[in-house]
Amino acid sequence: MLRCIIDSIGDLIFIKDMNGVYQACNKAAEEFFGLPESEQIGKTDFDFFEPDIAETIREHDQQILASGKESRFEEWVTYQDGSSNFLIP
Repeated sequence: MLRCIIDSIGDLIFIKDMNGVYQACNKAAEEFFGLPESEQIGKTDFDFFEPDIAETIREHDQQILASGKESRFEEWVTYQDGSSNFLIP
């Protein structure tokens, strides 16, 4: 039931471990990467993004882990089909 709820959310949802390795994602994340969850698990942002972008994401993740506080940022994302969407994660 929880999985059904998570998959019905249009926002990208990722679960990463403390080392930034993807453990799970929702359907919106599958559409974003153009890959099923099974092909994302075990990978990091460095497998999906240019090194400078992956490093920025990793630094942001580490800041959140260190502070233990919620963080919000806004960004445009471009999906594999070329469409774009404004996200507020």
